[in-house]
Order: sequence, then structure tokens, then C-alpha cells
Amino acid sequence: MKKKRYMAILSVALAFGCGLTGTVLAAGPVIDKENTGYDEETWNRLLDDVLEYDEISLLVHECNSTIRETWDDLETAKKNILDTVEEMRSQKRMVENLRDSAKKDGDMEGYATYNMEVQFMEKAIGSVMSSGLAKVNNKSTLASVQRGEDQITQTAQSLVISYDTLRQQKVTMEHLQTLYGEQYQLATNKRALGLATDTEVLAAQANQLSAQSSIAEIESRMLKLKPTILSLTGWAADADPEIAAIPLVDLTLIDNMNLEADTVKAIGNNTTMMELRRTKVGKTNDGVAARLAKIDEGEQKVTIELKALYDDVAAKKAAYESAQTGYQSAQTSQAGNDRRYSQGMLSKSDYLATQVSFYQKEAAYKSADTALRLSIKTYQWAVRGFLSIDN
Repeated sequence: MKKKRYMAILSVALAFGCGLTGTVLAAGPVIDKENTGYDEETWNRLLDDVLEYDEISLLVHECNSTIRETWDDLETAKKNILDTVEEMRSQKRMVENLRDSAKKDGDMEGYATYNMEVQFMEKAIGSVMSSGLAKVNNKSTLASVQRGEDQITQTAQSLVISYDTLRQQKVTMEHLQTLYGEQYQLATNKRALGLATDTEVLAAQANQLSAQSSIAEIESRMLKLKPTILSLTGWAADADPEIAAIPLVDLTLIDNMNLEADTVKAIGNNTTMMELRRTKVGKTNDGVAARLAKIDEGEQKVTIELKALYDDVAAKKAAYESAQTGYQSAQTSQAGNDRRYSQGMLSKSDYLATQVSFYQKEAAYKSADTALRLSIKTYQWAVRGFLSIDN
């Protein structure tokens, strides 16, 4: 179910980003963008050749071509309306001067004609202001654009988390490949001395080859992910920035969760709930009751789903803390093993085995960190309205 929802979100985001042009989204080099009001430090970070996780929302807003063009079009439309109104006001002032001059000269017929024209122009200006600006500043339009931007941001964040997970797996497998290679060489040497069997040598070789194969697969998946990440965040099609490692999860984000208050927000922000609330009130008692029942059912679904996400965060936090404890213990143990090996108290074979165990503990800790981060982010997006309750 979660995978289906994720793929649905990705499909919508990509459709929003690419649908207007039918091509891969690319905004060109970030350095082509002008500073739109950020402080120098923030802007310079956006301009560098490193894509950082906490920059994603700003990159989508400023550099995703479709999002940027949509906001710019709205601003341009607003400016055009205001320019038109200012021109109409200038013409109105000219007519007012003519009206005043006619009155001063005693030309009451001319005064009346000019005065009617002034009144007509006042109404026209009011009409342009009310109807034109209303369309540009329409809450539904602005909310739709913002929601499209949020959808792309959510997808980009999820993909960067996936990319970072693969990076962590690659680092771990590279360590293991080196260790397995040493174990294989050691087993080969032992076999030559009659101290190891062919089975032991083949097992060590299999571990090395398996790690090598895993690294190749991970690199292939990273290679496929990166262009999509760069497209969504507005980089040029031929750009190749570094995607920075994601810092460890911020546990204070969990402290800021308030299930009761967040449930109210999630219900208010949910698009399905918005559509239900916008449905026309039935003309019969049964129609009214049916509409209210659907709204109540929707609110219950949001409440249940958000509670499940909240519980998932708690479960992932417990797993994270357990993995963290295991990793810290492994660090202590490995420091001791390093000393024992350097003092000749531990054979190379046994020492390599301890290193394999250490990197496995480290991988488990990083994996738990990623899982917790993703769980927190899923909860936060649900509060902002990205929670499917259609099924």
C-alpha cells in the first residue's frame, strides 16, 4: 500500500513538472538565477555545486522551471493588471482636468459629459481591480500551485533519502568487499599450508564476489535516481552536482509532534476533505445527512491514518535507539579489538571477522536513522495534507 501511494505521488509530481512541455524538467544552471531576496549565505549555498537535503524546498521553488514560471506568470499577470489600472487612472485624471476646466469656463454641458465619462472610468477601474486581481489572487489557484510545488518537494526529498540510503549501503559494501577480499586471500594462503579446505576458500570468494555485485547494483540504482532528483530541483540536464550526505536525524522533530493538534491540521489540509466540504449541500434531509456522513467518515480516516503514522514514528524511534546502542557498543568493542590485534592477541582471521561485524552494526544504525527520518517526514507531509484516504 505504501509503495503504491509513493508511486502515485511520484507520478503526479513528474506529470506536474513535465506535463506542460513534454520534456524532462530542467531549469538550467542554478547560477543563472537572480537573488530573489535571500540573505547572501543562503543564496551562495543554493549557487554552489552541492545539492543539500535542507535546500530541496528552496531549489524547487526557485529553480524548478515549471514552478518558477507558474509563479512568475502570476506575478506578471498581477503587474499587468496594476499597470493597466494605473494607465486608466492617468486617463481619468486627464478627463477630470478637462471636466474641471469646463466647469471653470461655465461650459456645463461639457462638464456633464466629462463627469459622466469620469464616473464610467471609475467603474471600469473598479471592475478591473476586482475581477482581474481576484483571478490572480484566487485562493484556489494559489493553493493549487503551492500544492504542486509541495508535491514535487515531497517527491524530491523522498528520492534524496533513497539516494543517501544507497550511498550508505555502497560505503558499507565497499568496506565489506575489502574485508572479504582479505579473508579470501587469507583462506587461499591457509589452503596452501593445508590449514583450510576448498569449501572455506570458495565461501570466502563467494562473499567477495557477492559484495562486488552488490556495489555494481547499488551504483546502477544511484545512477538512475540522480537525473530525476536533479530535474525536480531545477538543475541543468547536463549538470552533475554532488548530492550531499544527509545529516543524522533531528530527534527534536519528534518532540514537536502533537497528535491531537496535528490531526486537526491534517483534516483541514487534506485535499479529499476539502473536496468533500466543497460539495453542494443536498436539498433533502437524506442528501444533507449523506454529505455529513461522508465528511465524518473522511475525518475518521484521517484520524486513524495519522495515528498509525504517529505510532510508526514511535516504533522507528525505538528501533533507531536500539541500533544506536548496538553501534556504540560495536565502536567500543572494535577499539578493543584494534588494540588486541596490534598487540598480537588476536589472529588476523578473527580480527577481520570483528571488522565485518562492526560494519554490519554501523550499517544497521544508519539504516535505522534513514527509516526514522522517512517516517517523520511522512508524518509531517500528512499533517500538511498529503495523506491518501480515498481507499
